[in-house]
Amino acid sequence: MTSEQYEEIEETIGYHFSNRTLLEQAFIRKSYSSENGGQDNEVLEFFGDEVLGYVVTKKMPTWYGYINKDKEFESKFNEAELTEIRKKLVCKAILAQRADILNLGQYLIMGKGDIKAHAEEDISVKEDTFEAILGAVAIDSNYNEKALESVALGMLDPEFYLNEGFDADENSVSQLQEWFQRKGFGIPSYQFRSGLGASGWDQVCSLVVPGINQAFSEVASSKTKARMAVADAVLDYLDENGLLADPNDIVKNPSEENAISQLNQLYQHGFISEPQYIGEERRDEDGNLVWYVEVRVKELSDYWHGTFSSKKAGNRQLAYKTLLDVLGIKNDSK
Repeated sequence: MTSEQYEEIEETIGYHFSNRTLLEQAFIRKSYSSENGGQDNEVLEFFGDEVLGYVVTKKMPTWYGYINKDKEFESKFNEAELTEIRKKLVCKAILAQRADILNLGQYLIMGKGDIKAHAEEDISVKEDTFEAILGAVAIDSNYNEKALESVALGMLDPEFYLNEGFDADENSVSQLQEWFQRKGFGIPSYQFRSGLGASGWDQVCSLVVPGINQAFSEVASSKTKARMAVADAVLDYLDENGLLADPNDIVKNPSEENAISQLNQLYQHGFISEPQYIGEERRDEDGNLVWYVEVRVKELSDYWHGTFSSKKAGNRQLAYKTLLDVLGIKNDSK
C-alpha cells in the first residue's frame, strides 16, 4: 500500500494506526498470501466480528432502555426482539453494504484467482474486509474501548438503519453513494451546521454534487435525518433529469462465465430483487438423471428454465439469459 492509501483509509474509518502493517494485513486475502507468503486477514476477521458484536450489544441499552423510577432497567423490546435487531445490524448484507459505502474494495490485495473471479464484488469478501479492519484496530489500539466504539459505530452507522430501516432499497444515502462512486466522484462530502428552528436546534445538511455543480440543502431534527433528506432530494433531481445509472453501468461486459456474480451485483445495487435458483433432480426419457432448473427474478414477467446435465451448468446458463433480459439485451426465445 502507498502512504496515500493508508491516509485515505484512516480518514475514512476515523482511526490512525501506530502499526500500518496491521492495516495493510486487513486487506490481504488468503489467495495473495498463499502465492506470496506472509499473513492474511482471516484471523483479523475473527477478532473484528467479536468487536462488532460487543460494541453493538453495549450500545443497545442506550438505544432501547432506561433506568425506571424503581431503579430497574426497563427495555422497549424483549430479549427475542433485541436479538433480532442485533442480528440485522451485523448481518452479512449490511456489512457488505457498508463496505461498499466506504469504498473499501478498491484497497483489497488479492491473488490471481481472486482477481480473475472479481472477488472484490463478492458479498462475503466485503463482509470479511469490514470485520478485518475492526480486528486490526483492536490489536493496534490494544483493545482501547473508546477507539473501538468510535470506529465500529462510525463504519456501521447503526443510527441510520435503526431510524430508516434495513432495506437497501430504502437507503437513499447508500444509493447516492454508489452513484457518486460509479461516476468517479468519490464519497459524498456532507456538510453540517446547527441552526435554531421552530422546534429547537435543527441540523442543516448541505451537499454539492459534482458534474452538475449544484448544491442541495435540507433541515431536520438530526444529522441522520438531514443527510437522508438531502440524499432523497439529490436522487429525485437525478431521476427527474435522467441522470441516474441503469444496470448497464454496473455490468459492462455480461458473460455466461460471470453471470451469477453479475446478477448478484445488480441485486446488491438495488436494481433487481434477489435472484431465485430452483433445481430439481429428474430422469429423462432414457432414464438418465438430469436437473430441471429455473432462474427467477421478481421484476421480470417471465423466467428461464430447462433441463441440464448438472445443476451448476443450468444455473450458469440460465443466469446469463436472465442477465441479458434484465439488461435489455436481445435474447434467444424462451
